[in-house]
Amino acid sequence: KQWYQRRVAITAGGVAPGTGALASSVQVADRPMTQQGLTGVKTGALGPQRQVLDASYYSGVLRSKIKELRDEINNMEKESGALNAENATYLTFERRAETLAQQLKEKQGELADYNLLIDKINTNTDVEDIAEDCAALQ
Repeated sequence: KQWYQRRVAITAGGVAPGTGALASSVQVADRPMTQQGLTGVKTGALGPQRQVLDASYYSGVLRSKIKELRDEINNMEKESGALNAENATYLTFERRAETLAQQLKEKQGELADYNLLIDKINTNTDVEDIAEDCAALQ
């Protein structure tokens, strides 16, 4: 009789007292988040899968892997060609920069000589002294 009364109490209310979702000790942090576009628990694979893995299956897998490898090799060759072209351009510009730096040093030396000449003229230095300095430099 007790078993029957308990059974009636469970089925009459639907849930036995002290049990159910509200009485459980589920932590909110433990639950998977399924709102705002976040994924929750992953479901199983969709549809039936191949039952027998024969030679044609493995040859198809092998073909797809070979295609992936070829694509990656092509991408790497393109990247390598671009890097080689960039390196060649860099070397050309580096050589040009070196020649321009040398020309700049020469022009700076000439400018220093002209500034020294103008300074001597402004300080009323004799022409003979300027000529002596010029002969000493040559």
